[in-house]
Amino acid sequence: MQIVISMLWLIGWDTLFILMGLLVLLLVGFLKHAAFAVMKRNFIGYFSNPTGYVFLCLFVLLTSFAAFWPHEFFNSNLANLDQLSMYLPFIMLIFVPAITMSTWAEEKRQGTDELLLTLPADDFDIVIGKYLAAAAIFSVSLLFSQLANYWMLVYLTQGNLDSGLLLSTYFGYWMIGMAMLSIGMVASFLTNNLTVSFVLGIALNAPLVFAVFADTIIPNASFSRTLANCSLTAQSDDFAHGVISISSTSYFFMVIAIGLYISMVLIGKRHWSGGRDGQFMLAHYLGRAVCLAVILLGMTSFFYSNDLIRVDVSEGQVSSLAPDTRKLISELKPEYPIVIDVFVSREVPEDYVQTKRDLISRLKALRKLSGADIRVNLNDGLEPFSEEAKLAETRFNITPMPIQARVRGKFEQSEVIMGAAFKCGLEKVVVPFFDYGIPVEYELVRSIATVAYGEKKRLGIVTTGARLMGGFDMSAGFRQIPKSAIVSELEKQYRVDEVNMSQPVAIDEFDVTTAGKGYEEGVFTFAKESGPGPDVLDVEIDEVSDQGAVLVATLAAADAGAKLSTASVYKLAEEGDGQLVLSARSKYDVLMVVQPSSLGPPELANLILSIKKGIPTAIFEDPRPLTMPVPATGEPNPRPGGMMAGMMGGGGQAPPKGNIRDLWRAIGVTAPGTTGTPGNPMAGPALFQSDIVWQRFNPYKKLDMSDDNVFIRREAPGAEEAINGDHPITKGIEEVFFPAPGAVEAADDRGDLEFTKLLSTGDLSGTMKFTDYQQFRQNPAMVALDRDKEKTIAAYISGKPPVDDLAVEEESDATEIEVVYVADLDVMYDQWVLLRARPDSLQEINLQFENITFMLNVIDALSSDDDYIDIRTRKPRHATLTMIEAEVSRARDEESKREEELQEMLNKEVDKIKEENAAEDENYKKQLEEIEARQREEGTAYIGDRLRILQVQAQKKAENEAKLERKQTELNDKLQSDRKLIRRDADLKISNLQTSYKLWAVAIPPLLPMMVGLVVFVYRRLREREGVSTSRLR
Repeated sequence: MQIVISMLWLIGWDTLFILMGLLVLLLVGFLKHAAFAVMKRNFIGYFSNPTGYVFLCLFVLLTSFAAFWPHEFFNSNLANLDQLSMYLPFIMLIFVPAITMSTWAEEKRQGTDELLLTLPADDFDIVIGKYLAAAAIFSVSLLFSQLANYWMLVYLTQGNLDSGLLLSTYFGYWMIGMAMLSIGMVASFLTNNLTVSFVLGIALNAPLVFAVFADTIIPNASFSRTLANCSLTAQSDDFAHGVISISSTSYFFMVIAIGLYISMVLIGKRHWSGGRDGQFMLAHYLGRAVCLAVILLGMTSFFYSNDLIRVDVSEGQVSSLAPDTRKLISELKPEYPIVIDVFVSREVPEDYVQTKRDLISRLKALRKLSGADIRVNLNDGLEPFSEEAKLAETRFNITPMPIQARVRGKFEQSEVIMGAAFKCGLEKVVVPFFDYGIPVEYELVRSIATVAYGEKKRLGIVTTGARLMGGFDMSAGFRQIPKSAIVSELEKQYRVDEVNMSQPVAIDEFDVTTAGKGYEEGVFTFAKESGPGPDVLDVEIDEVSDQGAVLVATLAAADAGAKLSTASVYKLAEEGDGQLVLSARSKYDVLMVVQPSSLGPPELANLILSIKKGIPTAIFEDPRPLTMPVPATGEPNPRPGGMMAGMMGGGGQAPPKGNIRDLWRAIGVTAPGTTGTPGNPMAGPALFQSDIVWQRFNPYKKLDMSDDNVFIRREAPGAEEAINGDHPITKGIEEVFFPAPGAVEAADDRGDLEFTKLLSTGDLSGTMKFTDYQQFRQNPAMVALDRDKEKTIAAYISGKPPVDDLAVEEESDATEIEVVYVADLDVMYDQWVLLRARPDSLQEINLQFENITFMLNVIDALSSDDDYIDIRTRKPRHATLTMIEAEVSRARDEESKREEELQEMLNKEVDKIKEENAAEDENYKKQLEEIEARQREEGTAYIGDRLRILQVQAQKKAENEAKLERKQTELNDKLQSDRKLIRRDADLKISNLQTSYKLWAVAIPPLLPMMVGLVVFVYRRLREREGVSTSRLR
């Protein structure tokens, strides 16, 4: 049904296009009778000739062949016409001159040109009539091609096609044809020979077609890039990406206008050529043509630099920038232009085709949006050995990235270049490679903002047992710990510092709420306006603007800010022009603390005090960490020097832990669990053992995972509200993965604190005791699971803490806190950073969870740096080949099933050998038991027999083990060999399927114009036979 709807939608738009064309022709017929008569005569004459239908069938055949036959079409898995867009200018380089060669050359050859020139019409009527006839012929041909290709794409996508993208693409093709027709007409006006006219039409159009390859013959990169941008392919690129832009449209209108004007000059040369002023008039008209070209080129250049109208008509808005991106770019006021040097390979693997397309379209959109503020140097179509690739490596350290991809049954490794360097003044950021799992727009905007603003917000990572910043782990014998991958990711956007909680985080800086004017640098006394802190405070003004407005202010004495919080506001009104108002703040915009339960009592108390001062904080507390060497919530800290030091009597006592429930109480939350008992040697009485959450839901059937691996998705049973779609942190997120997480709940005595759920499980979930977890990992059936309706794993807490827990003198002085609490730390596992960049890098399983996106959103939201959240979570939806995907999925499932059956069969053979070996061992064991029984009965020691059996048993056991090892090696080799054959068969099946679709796509489209041509031919023959006597018919 969807296929029928899509085809009707196209027919509706085509009908509208035809009606508009007829309206234009009727208007021409009303205003220009002679032009309409010329157009009608040429149009009917073309399609009354069988040759016209031959060319029409050939055109449809070639366009279908170019669209679907290249391997890149199925390799990209995108329902677009990128391959046709690449080859169409070359197809039209032959087809368009075939249309225009007879426009005037045939008239002069037959002598009918004089008859046309005697009509009561001016030269413009003749030229425009000829042009409209050629345009109508080409439009009909293009409509046949469009119907054929659209039908094939609708079938391959099962109706889920981006129709707007396809219409804009064909509009671009139509504009290319209109421009080439105007140039082809010039060739026809130059000669009366059809062959010469055809060759001249090719020659005159060739520069605009082949200009895209200017870099292959012109060594100057800048000039070759400028020349390539003037090609038909480059100018139609916006249309191919679903964008109707005034810059590209104006270019084609410029070419059309120049071609038509030259045609008018050539048809009018009969008035002045051969006369005494002939040479002068020739120079005159050449000068006018040049002036017209200069004016039109100037207008085109203006619109290219100032793309005033740019409309993305694609249904998924795949070539548009997000509203937040447009807002951020429009607000940029860089001191120097931002220069982006981009380097992209000519060919990329299937997984990166969409990334390359998005990268190029976003760069063009950024360049159009920002004007002169952003300059983009796009080096596309690079080879690893090219000069541009060498420049990328030497200047920016952008090197070819080895990418492994499965191609036709085997894994092949190719080197891909796809990186960019961003410069603004002395600031520089390099993105060495754009991975397909990370949104291109996010990487571009983040890098642009970084070089434009220079100053980054500050993130303080609290030193805990998790050791995110790396260093030496003294509890494990001075083991070197690398910096966490999530820290490296955060450093791209933030200035990251390690924070030691030996004392609370200081509130010693100020935001200038009202700057005033006329101030000078120095120390001034401010009076408290609101919030906690002393009534008066000495503040040092460190920096002022040229007008005397305060830019930077800090505490004059560091110890004076002990009672300050982020709610403290001070004012100064005695001096300067206008009141100066300052708001206290920490030098850190946000704190991040991972496993705060590993902190000692003083450090935990200082952390709590820092949170109460109003510093936004992200807390990650895990009841059972699996990916970091840090103790669980209910486990004691390890002794210095590790287990070996403890066994040798050294290393000292284990550092004590603070009471994690003090932190929970301060932020108004609690967690299900129990207090450790002396009966459990791994936990002292003061340690709280949080329960572990489970959920019966696994969206990846190929992965055998236990219920403690919790996938937060709305598709889970009863999990429609599992992801808070209204909160900025989780808006747009579709899946997050938590291995063995805990739960967090709102405390009853939380005061005015607001508890907002971010991520929760579904109905089919619950908890298990911390002490049962190890047994659950070994044998899940032996553990009783408590089932609850749902469990919250991540929450946002904000507001004023309970009065009893305030470190302030009055309730009115309370500072609002802002905390995100996540009951898991494995969410930031280093491997997730890699999987985010390349989601299907694990066993050909396309993992979709967005752990790192969630992590970055948490930090951005707390630091009020939320410009990137919507950009980061934006997922442009490209139309894909749904039918091919389904067939490939079935083939891959069948492949996996056959591999599992093969593995099971081989395992049975191994088990059979093991059973035979076990039976032999049991036989020898019985013989030994019989000897022992005889020895007890007879009182005689059968030492010789016993030694003989033991010797034979040992020898046989060694032989059996060697036999088993040989058999396992043999079976493993057979398994690998059979796997290759199975994969080859699956890939061959997919390849044959693609070939069959290619044949259908090429064979069917020419049938429609062929049938139309046959009908016209039969109709003409019947008309010719009318009125002819039967005796004269043969």
